[in-house]
Amino acid sequence: MRPYMIALLLILILAVDLGWKSWSERPYLVTGVGVASAGEEGRAYYVNYRVPGGGTGEWRALTPLAPDAFACWSISRIGSTIPTCMRSWNEISAGR
Repeated sequence: MRPYMIALLLILILAVDLGWKSWSERPYLVTGVGVASAGEEGRAYYVNYRVPGGGTGEWRALTPLAPDAFACWSISRIGSTIPTCMRSWNEISAGR
């Protein structure tokens, strides 16, 4: 019985370690959200995020040019992954 308990304990430790690593290294983790003035264009909604490998990225949308930008921006939360509406290669940039 004892070898089975040791094996179970080791498997649990491995599972916890893998789970922590995958959670802490989640790609596209939101690090900041905000609204900036875009001059005559109006306002720009932006979301800053961390990309795999430790770089940073930014999603930005001007309100008159992207009418659905507010709906997408308003569901982003610091500490969670970026919303699926931001996962377009045309709208995100990485590697700064």
